[in-house]
Amino acid sequence: MRQLGEETIARAEATESVPPLPEDNSDLKRIFKDAFPGWSFIWTNRGRWWATRPTVDREDLSHTDASALDANTPAELWVKLETTSR
Repeated sequence: MRQLGEETIARAEATESVPPLPEDNSDLKRIFKDAFPGWSFIWTNRGRWWATRPTVDREDLSHTDASALDANTPAELWVKLETTSR
């Protein structure tokens, strides 16, 4: 899995690309799904956010794009997804 460096996240956050996000987790999941089709979103009971997407075949496994991302906050996950989607 490709790891995003702190400088990449800080640079993306500086662009103010994260929209205002609601407090309700079910609304957040809907917003994430609308903005990042093909990804699934999980909020754990420990307060961590995850985004995963399936790999279809063996070729995808060797691809450098991340298939799973995690974050402490929804905003951090949004930035990681935007950076990965570029």
